[in-house]
Amino acid sequence: MDQQPISFGRIKSRVETALGVSLPTNRALVAEADFLDALASRHPEDYLRILEHVVLAVEQPQYVGFSEATMSLTYYRLYYKEGFLVMGFTFLYSGFPRRWVLSSIRKHPIPEQKVVEIKTAQPGRKKAKS
Repeated sequence: MDQQPISFGRIKSRVETALGVSLPTNRALVAEADFLDALASRHPEDYLRILEHVVLAVEQPQYVGFSEATMSLTYYRLYYKEGFLVMGFTFLYSGFPRRWVLSSIRKHPIPEQKVVEIKTAQPGRKKAKS
């Protein structure tokens, strides 16, 4: 029996806008069961927390990068724990039907590909009147 992939949500329009690209219409972000099984076996104590970080990166993106050559979209989260750490969650546009599939989770130096910051509205802050 095939296991269904789990969904992390969809690519937000502000991500496309920030990157200045038009991404394929199927914008669902998923992880396949075999990827999740491998993650759980490598990190049995932490894999649920790692998946929470993926959800956070997708729902509240800080930085994103896109490679047209590999059709990959990476969400980056900046953490501070005894120094700065950048975590990258990379989705490849692949499979049949084609969709954005989580392919890697790793610590990164500041990436060399084009990366843009996603501006977020700050709740409770209003624009000053001129």
